[in-house]
Amino acid sequence: PEGAVLVSEGFYQDSATYGASTDFYITTKAGLMFFSELVNKKITTYQDKSFDYSSYPFSDKTVNLLVDIDLGGEEWTPIGFDYQQGKKQSYAAFDGGSRTIGNLKVTKFQTAEAKKYGVGLFGRVGDASAFRDLAFCNVTLKGYEYVASLFGQAAKTVRVENVRVTGEVAIEASRFSGIVAGHASGKCEFVGCAVDAAGSIRTS
Repeated sequence: PEGAVLVSEGFYQDSATYGASTDFYITTKAGLMFFSELVNKKITTYQDKSFDYSSYPFSDKTVNLLVDIDLGGEEWTPIGFDYQQGKKQSYAAFDGGSRTIGNLKVTKFQTAEAKKYGVGLFGRVGDASAFRDLAFCNVTLKGYEYVASLFGQAAKTVRVENVRVTGEVAIEASRFSGIVAGHASGKCEFVGCAVDAAGSIRTS
């Protein structure tokens, strides 16, 4: 993006430092993976020291998806999965830019121990998070509970707007499963979301 600063392949910020940045941009699959690994604490170095690994590094930031991304049916670890043993991570906004995430697959977290983390593109999400203008095409998800395309479980003030799921879906969980969201509590809002997909949701 014009004027943006490269942080890692396919991941940019809008200012020279993390602390001064309000918007971040994903332009490749590698960039989405980098963002996931930042949130999941798998990357322990950032280009400047203002990045805070101990807190909620994107709770006041907007992350913008600028391209369609095909995950290729490879196993995906949900963004925010295993964050401080199931603590919900917050994001000011994840703006999908009317782009599509294709061939999302998460099947490796099916034990009762994994239930507190959530399964989806995101795992568990915290208060005051927003997700908008994002599509999914072809989704395969298996988990113990809290399973869906966008996120597995959300806190009480999450807003989801214009999220669509198309193609083929295969979702399995013991409970708290859905196509867009698995479980949302309190005052979560869903606006303009839609499903135009074939397949199944199985519970056991």
